Amino acid sequence: MVAPEYRILGSLEVVVGNEPVAVATKPRLLLALLLLNANRVVPAERLIDDLWEERPPETAANTLQAHVSQLRRSLALNGDLITQAPGYVLRVEPEQLDLHQFERLVADARAASVVRDHAAAAAKLREALALWRGPALTDVAPVAAIEHERTRLDELRLAALEERFQAELAIGASAEVVAELDALTREHPFRERLWAQLMLALYRAGRQTEALDAYRRARFALVESVGVEPGNELQDLERAILRHDPKLAAPRRAARASALPALPTSLVGRQRELEHALALADDPFVRLLTLTGPGGIGKTRLAIELARRLEPEFADGAAFVPLAPIVDAELVLASIVQALELPNPGGVAAGELLRRSLADRPVLLVLDNFEQVLGAGPDVAGLIAGAPLVQAIVTSRAALRVAGEHEFVVPPLPEEDARDLFVQRARATNARFDPTNENEAVLGELCRRLDGLPLAIELAAARMKLLDPAALLARLGNRLDVLGSGSRDAPARQRTLRATIDWSYDLLEPTEQFAFARLAAFAGGWELDAAEAVCGQAESLLADLESLVDKSLVLRSADGRFSMLETVRQYALERLDAAIDAPSVRLRHAEYFLEIARQGEQALLGAQAPEWAERFDAEHDNLRAALSWSLAVREHALALRLVTPLVRYWHLRGHFVEGRAWLVQVLAVTGDEADELRAPAFHRASVLARSVGRDAEAIRFADESLRLYRLVGDLTGQASALMVRGCVDLNQGDPRGGTLVAEAAELFRATGERHGRVVALTNLMVAAMARGDGEEALRLGPQCLELARELGNAVVLALAAFNCALSEALLGRYDEARGHLTESIRASGTIGYREEIVYCLLAAGLVAAGTGQADRAATLVGALDEIALTSGTPIDRFERALRERLLGDLRLVLGEDRLAAQLHKGSELSLEAATALALTT
Repeated sequence: MVAPEYRILGSLEVVVGNEPVAVATKPRLLLALLLLNANRVVPAERLIDDLWEERPPETAANTLQAHVSQLRRSLALNGDLITQAPGYVLRVEPEQLDLHQFERLVADARAASVVRDHAAAAAKLREALALWRGPALTDVAPVAAIEHERTRLDELRLAALEERFQAELAIGASAEVVAELDALTREHPFRERLWAQLMLALYRAGRQTEALDAYRRARFALVESVGVEPGNELQDLERAILRHDPKLAAPRRAARASALPALPTSLVGRQRELEHALALADDPFVRLLTLTGPGGIGKTRLAIELARRLEPEFADGAAFVPLAPIVDAELVLASIVQALELPNPGGVAAGELLRRSLADRPVLLVLDNFEQVLGAGPDVAGLIAGAPLVQAIVTSRAALRVAGEHEFVVPPLPEEDARDLFVQRARATNARFDPTNENEAVLGELCRRLDGLPLAIELAAARMKLLDPAALLARLGNRLDVLGSGSRDAPARQRTLRATIDWSYDLLEPTEQFAFARLAAFAGGWELDAAEAVCGQAESLLADLESLVDKSLVLRSADGRFSMLETVRQYALERLDAAIDAPSVRLRHAEYFLEIARQGEQALLGAQAPEWAERFDAEHDNLRAALSWSLAVREHALALRLVTPLVRYWHLRGHFVEGRAWLVQVLAVTGDEADELRAPAFHRASVLARSVGRDAEAIRFADESLRLYRLVGDLTGQASALMVRGCVDLNQGDPRGGTLVAEAAELFRATGERHGRVVALTNLMVAAMARGDGEEALRLGPQCLELARELGNAVVLALAAFNCALSEALLGRYDEARGHLTESIRASGTIGYREEIVYCLLAAGLVAAGTGQADRAATLVGALDEIALTSGTPIDRFERALRERLLGDLRLVLGEDRLAAQLHKGSELSLEAATALALTT
């Protein structure tokens, strides 16, 4: 069925398949009110007030329903005009309503104006204004609500007209708009912006006297009618006209071709960067703007597009100065002279010639690829200082570091823009490339692996002749070689990614090259202390690191961490691997992060757990890199020392599968190392094996750790091994596990290990609940909580509070359960303890079901199922049984269909939304 088209910018019209549809008077008014609030619920009470104003009949509600039914029948709106409490909503797609089309076109025009594309803005505004066929809703009953909307819509139309005139003036169409502006100022004599536009149009059309007369007419209208003087803007414009201010000059029409290079492909994305750079360029104090960033980030393309938008504002246009072929800084000024085509019959020095020629000329200079002639920075700064009408845009991999410079760091493309660029360039390479046939996740991962670098993306897209995106992604291990060549007409340094980075590397000083290679040992970023510990060369490292940041080979984030784009790091790794001291650098890196792992393992047990959890998050890639290297070079003892303290973090963050994989890999290659190292590794392996449901493996590892702990006489370690073994037995339904856990608790008490004792007591609570002894669980609860609170450790507090909440919920003590549930969720939230939050959702579901909130309980179960599945969080035997029992109860209350609907609703909740639902009483 053809959807109706609605037109309200003029008389109200409804068109279905190019045929107008008649609507009766009262339903017509109702339709207008619904269209003005399209896609929003309009309360019935408000519609009655608007339709009948002060005198609604007693049958108003029934009559309103009749009008709604009539609209549905006459316009076939059964699926679009919906009854939704507390009223009605009319669903309208953007292309169905002329008002929505108008608003979209105006928004597009404003976006174009922000980036100085005034021609596009004027075209969009003309298209938008063409939708108007007269005053809005001109044939609809003049009730108060409609009159208010007519006023609002008329203001929108006038504002769009003013913006159109502004865009027309910006592209030099002054004479063309004079007549229209003159008529509008007579129709709307109090709109000062229209008067200002008329004055400027007249002045630029060479009619200065008439421009001043327009000001006098504006002042007369304002003073005589409303008793106010014109605003400052209008008064300033009059004074500027009187003194022939050069700033009022009309923008230069394209009388000659632009000197800016024509790019073979369009700029994709970069809207935000263009807006930011144009805003900077508008500042009169920003006359030297340097776009910096690594090779391939798209500085030149952005600079040229920026210059295109600015060029009409410079009477003498723009000049593009390519500096890549130049290595002598002394030749930069001469290159500018050449680009400007300045005659020099007397052989005057380039600096002096520029000073004389540009003293009063408005020129925009684009100086491209400045990084290898940074010594000329002071010359350029001096040129700008001596030529007040000149502005310069510089592209460079390093800032010039001169007075008056404003640096704008060009960032990588965001994923959406990166994908658009890939698709566009892939289609240019392979006309049969169809993005709809590609896996969106593959395209997204491909662009992420290419760091959002436009050059890397374009080189990758060129491979679409031979490979599909998935095949290319699989080959990106060495992206420097996979992305081998691009366009033959590109500069040599941009034909391969390796050549691009070679260009930057060759410009480094020897000590900078040394630091650059050794910093590649870091994965995922680093802090300054880490760099000093790993790289050596303490005397120059700080200066070298600062220089690498300046030259865009190293990035510095707002939190003070340093990093490299992965494509740059891969190049640096090749340099590191070729260095004679690479093994010692790698060893220092591993030992540095071993110390962090040791400190962090203990810190995660105390009040600093949230801060250390975040630090582990930041250094996770470095810890992985250290583990990989230690295994690769058979430093097995180092690998054992590294992997063991990481388990507490992995468990906290739910990295069960990854953690177990590392431990299994390390334990498989160790055997001769000291028992003191192997015992805790086997114990941690048993913990993670249990967490991923590999009970047989957990038992084997726990038994081996217990054997080794007994050999070395470690009682606390023995208690830890006994507790894991007991928990596995309990999870398999073997009540003897409770005896082992009780033995572990006693050993922890005897050794004074309070953290282990709290965990053991929580497991004894679970054992008591599993055998139906809720009172015993309640008795143990206060001991758990008291110890956990004394320790100040969020993990054990979350465990203890959850078990208290669960035992109370099972005994129907719902108010107490809510309090402990809140405590557990908040403690878990401070450290991102995802596993415990999942368990809390179950307890919250039990509380909700027990207090008559069956829908909410089912939603919470749906949420915990989805979050447990996607995060790999295991659910133990006892809690699984509780979930099944809860679902059975809910099925009886809600029925199969309603239960399924609520479970689905819960499955769509994020962890944060589900947690908020659990906390809401």
